[in-house]
Amino acid sequence: MQEIKERVLQELKNDIPDFAFIYQEDTLKYLPIILEELLEEEKWEFNKKLEVNNEDITFELFDDDSMLSYLFWLLQHFHSVNWNDDTRRIIAEFEPKYMNFWNDIQYSKRYYEMLKICIKNNKLNQEQTKILTDCIKSYEVKWINLWEDLQEELKIINTSISDLSRKFSENELDSEKLFSFHSEKLWDFV
Repeated sequence: MQEIKERVLQELKNDIPDFAFIYQEDTLKYLPIILEELLEEEKWEFNKKLEVNNEDITFELFDDDSMLSYLFWLLQHFHSVNWNDDTRRIIAEFEPKYMNFWNDIQYSKRYYEMLKICIKNNKLNQEQTKILTDCIKSYEVKWINLWEDLQEELKIINTSISDLSRKFSENELDSEKLFSFHSEKLWDFV
């Protein structure tokens, strides 16, 4: 299992991952465990970020690549192309956990404040300033300043939307799978 996890993580670091390896049956069997471990690692890293003292906040603190997001996106893409029952199950079971974590990040007042502190206390280039400013705006558009009970309602709504979106996509894929077209006169369509 550890070998497969290390290989999956290595593949994610490559410019073009070996999709044949990531989506083979033996690897798919371990993807739920790998996703869970990556989720726990990213939760831990996020919580450590929140503990950073204000004077130690730098742009590099926000400049990270999420292996979890990338792997989950690849899995969703693979499923949309290949309609695999295993990937459907993995996505259906993992997506609510992923959305809960994503909601925790999107409604973290401390993280939002850290973004603002970073802009204020650091000499940033134009690109860095734009990235952080856009992140701050994103938090504000998502109602970071709402009361906590209303934010909890928004989290529930976000999770429901995600679930409905996944179910809609599944229904669409099922319909495409069932669709077939037969014609006795092929030349009618040429």
